[in-house]
Amino acid sequence: MPTKPATPCTVPDCPNVSIGHGKCRLHDRLSRRDYDGSRGTRQERGYGAGWQRVRQHYLQRYPFCALCGAPATDVHHIYGIANGHRDDNLMALCHQHHSQITMRELNEGRGWKKSRGQARDVRVLREPNSAGVNI
Repeated sequence: MPTKPATPCTVPDCPNVSIGHGKCRLHDRLSRRDYDGSRGTRQERGYGAGWQRVRQHYLQRYPFCALCGAPATDVHHIYGIANGHRDDNLMALCHQHHSQITMRELNEGRGWKKSRGQARDVRVLREPNSAGVNI
């Protein structure tokens, strides 16, 4: 079966071959390290011990994903973390849906650095089931 030809790393003067998205393994790892370093710690981003308690309590009260009904593993800030850890700003989600929403927000330029204070209502994605419960 034919394979895609190797392409060079997109970093100037790098002799290595790309691993599929433009950069070689070394430069991909360096880019990820730089990105992770620029994000700050979870406490600096507002996800310290207080958030862990709120998250745990919220998941106990809302154990199912608001979009599909699967077991919830993540709690999403609907309007961004700057609007607090209040129930009207939180939504229990399965990991798959939380990842999809987060990626969509990042791709739309509303990631964690840019989202502070911007409304991001994902509740419109939910539809009531036959029992009238939003899933």
